[in-house]
Amino acid sequence: ILIENNENYKRLLKTRQYSILNQLDNRIDLNRFENDSEYRCLAILSLFMCNDSSFEYGEQLAIKYNISIDECHHSYFEYLLTTSNLSLNEIRKKMKPFLNSERIKKNRQIKLDLVKRLHTNVFPFIDGKDYERLKLFYDIKKSLGDLTHAQKHIQAIQQLTNILNNGNDSLS
Repeated sequence: ILIENNENYKRLLKTRQYSILNQLDNRIDLNRFENDSEYRCLAILSLFMCNDSSFEYGEQLAIKYNISIDECHHSYFEYLLTTSNLSLNEIRKKMKPFLNSERIKKNRQIKLDLVKRLHTNVFPFIDGKDYERLKLFYDIKKSLGDLTHAQKHIQAIQQLTNILNNGNDSLS
């Protein structure tokens, strides 16, 4: 008999999973997690919207329950850019491995989906006077292949930043 078919083994795995989920986020309703696939998906995505320790386990659960890894990573980007209290340099460091991954580099659809999600769920929440965050937003878009549009915005933001730092009155 294979160990995976053993009922005791399955119960042990379930108990371990519940224990880890409870440690990562004790607000997750474990019974609902088991029985409601929509809730389970949202709970797993929420693991990508908190600290790094939940990220790795979130990936394992996403694979186990057939949730798109791309959707999980997009949720992570959204969290970093809107909710996290990290500095912009820390955000850049956390995003860089994903943006430079072969998976993103080679898949145009992943890039398009991420750009769309950033425009919908991140851009509206960036303060128009937060030039550094706006620049980061457009730097990300540029790295995802939106070269012309993003570059124009990056240049405009850089000009505004220079003017504000130098106290100039004109944009020329």
